[in-house]
Formats: sequence, C-alpha cells, structure tokens
Amino acid sequence: MNKRILKNKSDVFKILMIVYLVIMAVLFASYYYADFREVSCVGINFWDILFRGDLLHFYDQDFIYDGIQFFPNYNILMYMIFAVWNLPIWIVTKVSNVDVYNSTICLLWMKGITLVWTVAFIWTFTKLIKVCMSEDSKESSLTGASYKDIIFGDPVRTGTALFLSSAFYMSAVVICGQYDIISMTFVMLGTLHYITEDKIKRGYNVYFILYFAIALPLKMFALLVFIPLLLLKEKRVYRIIINGILVYLPTLLLNKAFPVKYVNNPEVAEGLTLSPANSYDMSLLPLYVDLYDFINIGFGVLFLYVFAEVILLIICYMFDLNKSDSKIKWIIYVCFMTYFNQFVLAYSHPYWLLMIVPFIVIMILLNRKFMYINILIDTVMCLGMLLAQMFFFTWAYTGEIVMRSFWRYITGSKYEFVSLTEFAARFVADDRLQTYATGIGLTIFTAGMLVFAVINCPPIYKKLKIVDYEEKVTTWLFLARLLGCLVFGMIPLVLYFLI
Repeated sequence: MNKRILKNKSDVFKILMIVYLVIMAVLFASYYYADFREVSCVGINFWDILFRGDLLHFYDQDFIYDGIQFFPNYNILMYMIFAVWNLPIWIVTKVSNVDVYNSTICLLWMKGITLVWTVAFIWTFTKLIKVCMSEDSKESSLTGASYKDIIFGDPVRTGTALFLSSAFYMSAVVICGQYDIISMTFVMLGTLHYITEDKIKRGYNVYFILYFAIALPLKMFALLVFIPLLLLKEKRVYRIIINGILVYLPTLLLNKAFPVKYVNNPEVAEGLTLSPANSYDMSLLPLYVDLYDFINIGFGVLFLYVFAEVILLIICYMFDLNKSDSKIKWIIYVCFMTYFNQFVLAYSHPYWLLMIVPFIVIMILLNRKFMYINILIDTVMCLGMLLAQMFFFTWAYTGEIVMRSFWRYITGSKYEFVSLTEFAARFVADDRLQTYATGIGLTIFTAGMLVFAVINCPPIYKKLKIVDYEEKVTTWLFLARLLGCLVFGMIPLVLYFLI
C-alpha cells in the first residue's frame, strides 16, 4: 500500500481524535454528578479533622454540603488522595466565603482529579500494551510492520484512542466524574509486573502484590483480577493463602486503624436530607451485587455470578500457563472474563464497567486477525449498555447534572429537570418504556460480550473462519465510534436545554 495514503489516513484519524477530545473536554466541564462532590467534601474536610487531632475518629464524623448530610463509606486511602488534590479548595474555604460546592471553577477543580489520574492510567496502560505486544510477537509471527495500517499506524496510540473513545470512559469519567480510574491505574501496574516478573523474591512477585495491595482499598474490584492471575501461576495452596493475606493486609490494617462507622438510622440535622449512599450498609454492597441474579435449582437457587466465577477460578488453578503457546492472550483473556462474569451476570453501577475496557482494548490489539470485527462489536455493545444505563439510572443521566456548570451563566439558573426516561415518556405512552429500553440495551451488551468472549478465546480464535475485512479499521468505523459516543455523551446537556 502506498505510504503516502497511509500517512494521509493517519492524519485523518488524528484530526478526528483531536475534534473528539475537544468536544469531550466541553462535556467534561458541563457535568457535575453528586458522587464526586461528596467524596471531595470529605477530602476538603480531611484537613480540619487532621489538624484538630481527630484522624483516628475519622469515620465518626458526618459531613454536610449543599443541604445534604452523609457519612464517609470508602476506605480512608481514597479520601487521602482526594484531600491532597483538594488542598487548594480547602485553602479557599479558609480565606474566603466562596460556596465551593456550587462554584463552577471549584467544582471543575474537584472533578479534575479524574483527568490527572487518566493521564497516569494512560501512561501505565501504554506500558502494558508495549509489553503485551512484545511478548505476543515472540509467540506469533506478527511483527511491528503488521500493525502499520491500523488506526494510527501504531498499537500504543491505537490502544489509547480506543480507550478514550470507549462509551464507558464517556459514561464513567466525562459524565459521572467517577474515580475508578485511580484503582485501575494500580491494577495496570500490577498486571504489568505480573507479566514481566522483574522483581521476584523467593517465589513472590513483589510488585505484583504491592500494586494490587494499593488498588484493593481504593476499589475492591481489583481482587477480581488478582485472584485469577494468582491461580494461573501459583498452584501451591500455602503460597496462594500467603499471597492473598499479603495483598489484603494494607486494607485490613487501614480498616482496623480507622474503623468504619455504619449507622442504619443516623439523625439528620433539621432541614437536611440524608444522602442515599448512607441508606444501607456499604460493606455488604459487593455481596448484594453478586447475588443479584439467580435461577431456581434443586431445592434452592443458583447464583449465576458465583457459579461462573467458581468455574473460572477452577480453570485458572488447573491451567498450566507455562505449557501454553499464547501466554499473554490467556492472561489478558482471564482478566476480561472475570469482569465479564461481574458485569453480565450481576448488577453494576454505570461507572464500574470502565474497569473492563483496558482488557477489551488489549484483546483487540492482540487479535490482529479480527481487529475490525472486534472494534465493531465493542462499539455496539458499549453503546447498548450506555442506552440501558441512561434509561435505568435516571438520577445520573439528567439535565440536573448540568445546573452547576458554566452553562448557567448563559441560560440563567434552572430548577426543573427531566431524565431521558421522563422525556421519552412524553412521546411514548407506555409505562413499560423504561423496562423495554433498558432490556434492549442490556441484551445488545450481553450478546456482544458473549460473541467477543468466544471469538477471542485463545484456543478458538485461530480455528474460526470469519470474513476477511482486509485486517484494517476503516475510517467510517472509527468515525461512527466517536459520533456514537458523543451523541450519548451529549444527552444530559440536550435535556438541560430542552426544559
């Protein structure tokens, strides 16, 4: 193929990506979902608690902002990170009368922590991509030249573009401003050192354990990746137990030093409402999530997620990774499958699904043969899930999350907002609308995930006969991916202007 044509095509993709990122930046500055404001509030008040010597009683505190009372329910490590980032905002509260929880500039600074950690994540993610591609090239006949015609002519830049253009990144970070990206950064580092094994001491991969030990208190979902990876390599039961204790030890010590206070019916100050986050015991939320879907069996029920996860763990323990001719593909595939089980067979919040995206992207890059069809499936299934989320999580995708942004200075203050479900109900007079729309989106997502899991399974994909799509991603597909993501990303903003 003519090199000039390739260069021109790469330039087109760069222009498309730059335009996409600019629009995404505007959307990022337009949305202020409640969750990150609550965590930021704790981070800001962390300094007051520290300076008055009450840190050991951190979870005995209650916090009030914007007429809402709530209690901290994340591990203190998360709040420490937010405290460091929001130190300038704390100073603002001490030297001025600015209402930082309704100031657009202050809120943008609070939300900006997700961008900083996105940069940190991309740095670690690109290192993982390089290692995976390098290791895979040793196991296959593919070389660097085999990837010259993909989106940006380079797997690393292509992987970065695919991650940032994922509907789940748009949903989790741009719209909801969530902080799962922090834990994901350490998961990427742990996975990277799991593959490279450059610091093994007496049979223990020190950095693999260390980075997952940091990720765990930030988001317990990191454990879902750690256990299968550990079982893939370690078959001695006592070593598995010791590694498990080591990775959980920091979380245990932090919980003991700063015991969480769970209050079923806390007193709410007069005139204040209680945050929904404190309406149940957050420590049991993961268990409720995993037992959400079940079927009848024998004299009881079978929990689908637990059933699938047990099978996955048994397979990981049985599997001899050293005898495999596709080590890297198996490692990434196992990481993908553990989140496949979680998000297909159990309940999930909108922002949790971001955690599966890095592994989907790496699988797309590793399976060069099906790159076109894989990106197509990924785009459709992610947009399908986003459709379901917007109709189900009505409080997250509504014009209300725009009300504190710079748009209020253009349109004036607004006090009436609708969700996508409420707006669509004006045109569809059927009270089953939300159920159907959510079901359609989840069905598309599940079907896509299942096909993706099958065609990328290491023992299967080499034997599949799929139409030859010239092994390159055409411009229209990448453009459609960007447009689809932006269309969904603009819905809360459109709802804001319609009312």
